[in-house]
Amino acid sequence: MRLPPTIERFLPISIRRILRLWEIFKVFVKHIFGFLADQWQISALARRRRREGITEEEAIYYPTVYERLRVALEDLGPTFVKLGQILSTREDILPRELIAELSKLQEEAAAFSYEEAKEQIYHQLGAQVEDIFSTFEKVPIAAASIGQVHYGVLKSGEEVIIKVQRPDIRPKIEADISIMMWIAKKAEKYTSWAKTYNFVERVREFGRFIREEMDYTTESRYCDTFRANFEGYPAVYVPKIYWEYTNPYIMVMEYVTGIRIREHEKLDRAGLSKLEIAKTIGRAYAKMILEDGFFHADPHPGNIFVQDEHHFALIDFGMVGRLDKETKGYVCHYFLALVNQDAPALTEVLFRMYTIPRDVDRAALKRDVGRLLSKYAGVPLGQVSIVEIVSELMEIALKYTIIVPGEFTLFDKTFITLDGIGKQLAPEFDLLSEAMPFAQKFIRDQFSLKEMSPALVKDAFEFKDALFNFPRQINKIVRDLESGELQVKFKQDEFSKEMQKLQGKMDRTASRLSLSVVIGALVIGASLMALRGGQPPIFWGLNAPQICFLIAGICGFWIIISSWWGRK
Repeated sequence: MRLPPTIERFLPISIRRILRLWEIFKVFVKHIFGFLADQWQISALARRRRREGITEEEAIYYPTVYERLRVALEDLGPTFVKLGQILSTREDILPRELIAELSKLQEEAAAFSYEEAKEQIYHQLGAQVEDIFSTFEKVPIAAASIGQVHYGVLKSGEEVIIKVQRPDIRPKIEADISIMMWIAKKAEKYTSWAKTYNFVERVREFGRFIREEMDYTTESRYCDTFRANFEGYPAVYVPKIYWEYTNPYIMVMEYVTGIRIREHEKLDRAGLSKLEIAKTIGRAYAKMILEDGFFHADPHPGNIFVQDEHHFALIDFGMVGRLDKETKGYVCHYFLALVNQDAPALTEVLFRMYTIPRDVDRAALKRDVGRLLSKYAGVPLGQVSIVEIVSELMEIALKYTIIVPGEFTLFDKTFITLDGIGKQLAPEFDLLSEAMPFAQKFIRDQFSLKEMSPALVKDAFEFKDALFNFPRQINKIVRDLESGELQVKFKQDEFSKEMQKLQGKMDRTASRLSLSVVIGALVIGASLMALRGGQPPIFWGLNAPQICFLIAGICGFWIIISSWWGRK
């Protein structure tokens, strides 16, 4: 049983973490252990399942462990829902069936009261709701895990939406992140798989992401950046932020109208071409990704409002993706390789884009990529399934323990979502065809004088510096050599270490061979002396032939022991 927030907030952080950890354990006992009890027919665990409140109807409704995991994350609240949503982009490390379940995670949550929202606004803005808004709808338009949205009208007459953060949400999220970090550290300590995928860094990235989303000023700045990027590009409308009423806990944004992209019947009644709408959205996102390098990474149907065939509005800028110039180049070559069904080129792009283990079998990886693309040989571009290609590429990444950077998984997820939205609007929609002109333009621009000039000037200055500094550096090396102060350090890599091991083995083999020759000579010499007879004792009653045989025996025993020891 969870303590009331008024009591919990006064407890020490360590106690709150323990209580939260116990709550997490109980949720997983309820959903996961109960499922395993049913599967394994373990009566004791089945009784525990009944004690925890899972009914037979629920057991039938959630028949798989992945479904139970999704429900468990939903029960645990906003931090774990966000974690599941982020993990739903990581097809490189999770099975496809689990990805499908995590993709169903929604942020809908029970709304908090109007009185709490009003108090939060007063506390953050220092003014009563009635002093700022002439209209403020008490029932929210939508409620999510971090905040909820109300419709309102400012005193100046502008229609707006007001996003209000849930009271006391931040301490809960911080406690959850600290628990995740503890689990990640333990996992890395005891499992090689967690260490390979760097769980601690993944949790650290997740913490940065969710803290950004909790700061409404960050989302507001992103909104302003998109508006600046689309200036002079009328196809996309980005709402205005009212900064005088915006801070990390409250955001006031212009209210936009239009037909939601999922309302197909309304689009038909308005006489709009759904294919043209899909093309307009596809081109706009291609511009974001390949021109701006800054894209809206949450294009689900609730965030896109169609105004006509060639204009739409975007909302909800909490999740964005960034691609630098080098990464945009990789994405462009990625598109071209897919379009041309060029397996070697696609493999080369993957080697540049992804973090690939040093010991990976490159030939086998190229064969697998070639087999994937051969399935689409001769298939028209419009019939190529982006979802299948990206999903199978991620399966290949999972097979070879390839780590895909977060920006690429976000890009892939956005691209797949867009392709799905476009195909729902018009089955003949081809996202690759809409993106290709932007990819080709980017590659052409890289060879333009305007793009190459800064790099050429920089290289020229570096060459000039190197040319003028070369004599001075040579003189310094000569002086250090003459004075005996020159030090040379060699850094041994794995190859040189292996070569040293091989050289050591060869040296030992040569020593044993030489010793064998000596043993042979001693045995032959001792045999000849024994045939002559009459050898007087020399040492401890042993004559010369006997001493030679003794030495040969000791050497032979040493060769046997050293050979056996060297194999261990």
